[in-house]
Amino acid sequence: MLIKYDRIYLINFQFSFYKKKCANMYMDLFRKMKQNDLLLVGLFVVYLISNMHLPEGLNELIDNSIGNIVIILGALILFLNSNPVVGVLGFLVAYELIRRASVSTGNDAIVKYVDTEEKKADKMRSYQPQVPDVSLEEEVIDNMVDFTESDLPPSQVKPVLENSHDAEHL
Repeated sequence: MLIKYDRIYLINFQFSFYKKKCANMYMDLFRKMKQNDLLLVGLFVVYLISNMHLPEGLNELIDNSIGNIVIILGALILFLNSNPVVGVLGFLVAYELIRRASVSTGNDAIVKYVDTEEKKADKMRSYQPQVPDVSLEEEVIDNMVDFTESDLPPSQVKPVLENSHDAEHL
């Protein structure tokens, strides 16, 4: 029984030690932050938690290739030039900003629910019957009865040339 209590005490001691160490590490991280960084963290957290909508004109600027590149570059510059906490939150805000702009302009629904040309072509191919290996002409030729020599005697009938009505002879 004594050993069991010693192990629990040891585990509790280790847990409290790591808990204090992690808490001190996080507090040191926030103490090193400048006032501007703390303000950005607060704004970013409010933006991520709330369901704020941007004006439609701004959403249209963001929801295209150039707008996405500008937002991602801004988040990258923020990550490289500020505290790591602000940088990571900046990437999260950039992702959420692009996602919300896409939902607001309707491009998100278009991407999800409208088929691409490749998908349409695949559907059309599935509707088409299987193409046979042999064409209709080849099949008819294969099914034709072969001409053979007949056992009939030669005919005594000779063709008669009709009046050509002044046509040229070839």
